[in-house]
Amino acid sequence: MLDDNYIHRIAILDIRILNCDRNLENILIKKVEKNKPFKLIPIDHGFSLPDPIEIYDYEVSWSDWKSAKKPFT
Repeated sequence: MLDDNYIHRIAILDIRILNCDRNLENILIKKVEKNKPFKLIPIDHGFSLPDPIEIYDYEVSWSDWKSAKKPFT
């Protein structure tokens, strides 16, 4: 189970810093407690704030997740 807020937080961070490389290998998944949502931790910001701005949808893995389709709070 994932918490929509974690996905939205990562999305907002990536948009603000123009992270061009948020793929599934750059998100840690941490189990906090039983019956609680997993915590998502973004890592590896090496392609943030790029000189040329060329962002492709396949480089932003969270954009296809169901939670990313919900309105952000």
